[in-house]
Amino acid sequence: MRIVTSKGGAGLLYRELRSLFDQPLPGVESQVQLAPAGRVKDIFKTPLNRQPVCSGVLLLLYLRKGVLTLCFIRRPEYPGIHSGQMAFPGGRCEDCDRDSMDTALRETEEETGVARDQCRILGKLTPLYIPPSNYMVYPYVALVNDDPVFTPDPAEVAGIVEVPLRDLLKPDIVKLIPPSESFGFLEVPAYVCNGSVIWGATAMITAEWVEMVRRHGPEKLPGF
Repeated sequence: MRIVTSKGGAGLLYRELRSLFDQPLPGVESQVQLAPAGRVKDIFKTPLNRQPVCSGVLLLLYLRKGVLTLCFIRRPEYPGIHSGQMAFPGGRCEDCDRDSMDTALRETEEETGVARDQCRILGKLTPLYIPPSNYMVYPYVALVNDDPVFTPDPAEVAGIVEVPLRDLLKPDIVKLIPPSESFGFLEVPAYVCNGSVIWGATAMITAEWVEMVRRHGPEKLPGF
């Protein structure tokens, strides 16, 4: 692991991370590895009789104490299908948004307090359909040059969860969670890290990004 400072390593880190998008995306092949059992067919087909809701999310990367880190948020508990879940900052596209990337940046600023002008977009991951909510999610990856200061919106975010990227590449990080009410009574593959369980669409999006890093060679990334 190379420990670097945010100011000293941001330029090199941006170039290395941006180069990951020079190769074809892993796509469905990586997403399906973290798909909940019983929902694979529904997830990987375009709904014929439903118009999906467009949404954008942001995978926010930064150097925290010299270590390359990925930001997740924990949703508040509420009567709904995503209650209490781990997620990426983001949400549905609104009329004020130019496109799904604009949505991801706006929602990230609203939910975490990280201003959009601090986020340097690296690229776009494979879109993912979420059957229970009828959302088509467009994920983007961005780098924050400096240590971000989070001011989460308590109405939308119960907590910020910071995960070193290297932890997500550990061989034993993925666990198979038995069916329960919390997981929609499905057997669920999930990232289990520091007491947090990352599953569903968030895990599937994470899986594609992790595979991109693995293919590139994580040792090439400053702060890994």
